[in-house]
Amino acid sequence: MFRRPLPINAKLVGAIAVAVFVLAAYIGYTAISGPPFYPYSYVTIHYKTASNVVIHSDVRINTERVGQVSKVAYRNGQAVVTAQMNPGTKIYKNASASIGAVSPLGTEYVEINPGTPSAGPAPAGGIPVGRTTEPVEIDTVLSILNPKVSQSLSTAIQTLGTGVAGEGQNINDLIGASPTLLPNLGTTMSTLADPSTNLTGLIDATNLLSTRFAGRTQQLAALLGQMDTTLQAVNVNDTTALRQTLSSTAPALTAAVPALQALTSAAAATGNALTTLRPGLAAAGAGTPALRSLLRDGVQPLERVPGVSQQATPAFNDLAGTNAQLERPVAPFLAQLINQSQPLLSYLAPYSVDIFSLFSNLSSALSQGNADGKWLRIDLTEQGEALGGAAGSPAALSAATQCRDPYPAPGQAYQDVKTGACP
Repeated sequence: MFRRPLPINAKLVGAIAVAVFVLAAYIGYTAISGPPFYPYSYVTIHYKTASNVVIHSDVRINTERVGQVSKVAYRNGQAVVTAQMNPGTKIYKNASASIGAVSPLGTEYVEINPGTPSAGPAPAGGIPVGRTTEPVEIDTVLSILNPKVSQSLSTAIQTLGTGVAGEGQNINDLIGASPTLLPNLGTTMSTLADPSTNLTGLIDATNLLSTRFAGRTQQLAALLGQMDTTLQAVNVNDTTALRQTLSSTAPALTAAVPALQALTSAAAATGNALTTLRPGLAAAGAGTPALRSLLRDGVQPLERVPGVSQQATPAFNDLAGTNAQLERPVAPFLAQLINQSQPLLSYLAPYSVDIFSLFSNLSSALSQGNADGKWLRIDLTEQGEALGGAAGSPAALSAATQCRDPYPAPGQAYQDVKTGACP
């Protein structure tokens, strides 16, 4: 046997549904201002201006959110802000307040310094305007800039916005790593501020380097392309080959240390040898033009050497035996002669130019002549003391003695004639 269902009053159900909907709508509307009938603490704050503080703006104490702005009104040329705070929040007579910026876009919050209990409770009028401060608005700052600077700043901000577009995750990662980066950043800034770092010189050098790149963008682009190819080649097989090479480099460098130490003494000896050879190399450099002329003019005589050598071969073969017979008695004699001649040659070495000049002049003097004899003439030169009369005047004495040095330094006489100092 089935029970008969209870009768349902449709009007009553509809009324209940409407009431529930209205209650939900009221709770939803007031939820942003906090649960209704909650024992909040309130304080009134007076500002000269609070243009960017709106209802529901944060109220903070020591940067910690403790409530929100429940009302903003303007009376007698002042902004009156009512702060709704968590139950039990105490505000004292010496409290102060300020307005802080959440972001550069204009969003602001109310920051309260609650004061100290010894000052007593806050007055009914709240925090007066003399104990509040307002931030400097960005438009006030920008108003002092001239139009050109404002335009440049606007362009920079737009460019910055374009640059950071889509980089939100990277920016979040940077902010997350900031606690560990900031100490290192402080060390870096201290180092840059040190006069010994010469940051100004670095900036000047960087500016000079950047100017060197002007007009070379295509070359730099090509270089970067080639560098990319090189790095891709290095990254073959996940840099396995490079890691193997680097791992084998350390033992090779360790083994190379003794060799480099041994080369140090050899390099020092080489330096001494080069220092000793420097005068000879300088002399060889000075004689290079003459050697070049000799090689150039010696081509034709050298072309005739093969024929002469063929004709001289039998004579040299005949001399081979004679040379063997003379080797024993002659070689020791020549060695002794060279050893005994060394002091004399060492003494005559500085006069090599003068000796060469003497024989060259004699060769020139005796190479020409006529049927009566050679064109060689020898003059006797009187000393200045033997000149008398008009010839013994100071001018004549100077003309007679200016090129008559009886004891010239080695090579000095040749240099005087070569440079035209003496005829």
